[in-house]
Amino acid sequence: VYLVMPVVGAASVSTISLSNATLQLAAEPRLRGRVMAMFSMALIGSTPIGGPIVGSIGEHVDPRAALLLGGVAALSAATYGWISLETRPVRRPVRGEVSRAA
Repeated sequence: VYLVMPVVGAASVSTISLSNATLQLAAEPRLRGRVMAMFSMALIGSTPIGGPIVGSIGEHVDPRAALLLGGVAALSAATYGWISLETRPVRRPVRGEVSRAA
């Protein structure tokens, strides 16, 4: 278990860095601050809500049930995000339009 923890930590840092960079590059410049504020709220702001819920379940039901709930919530969020990405319309630049990301 101790040998895997540095790998998990590195993967976590990589995921957060990649998602942060992707959001900043994909957001329109005039909305970038708002997008990053929402990202921060989703990343940091969900802990005060989910932490006590999972802690209460771990205390009153079973620690394994709390871990299972956290895993199901993470997989549900990933599935929702994947479906959202697959169904969103792709905006193609109009001929002669300069890309805003450049």
